[in-house]
Amino acid sequence: IDAVILPSYRQGVSHSLLETCSMGRPIISTKISGNKDLLIDNYNGFSCKPRSVSSLILAFKKFIELSYKEKKTLGINARMLVKTKFDEKIVIDKYNYFFEKVCNG
Repeated sequence: IDAVILPSYRQGVSHSLLETCSMGRPIISTKISGNKDLLIDNYNGFSCKPRSVSSLILAFKKFIELSYKEKKTLGINARMLVKTKFDEKIVIDKYNYFFEKVCNG
């Protein structure tokens, strides 16, 4: 696949987008909570406005017009974003820090 598209209206952090990024593929998704944590516009994919067909078409068009190298760079960036923000150890450490503060603080 070249990219994954998830034009949802409401969403937490999407497992399918996490998996897409971890596999080094770009994403096209709506600017809503959850997705905002995984998508940096023009860095690892393209965003569109919720409930806007024209905005989604524009995001498709931007992606389609990219060269292979540019698409590959978006995928590499997607992988790096997931590794630096969502690695299992990082997430567990953040949970531990939070619970230590709440329970002991």
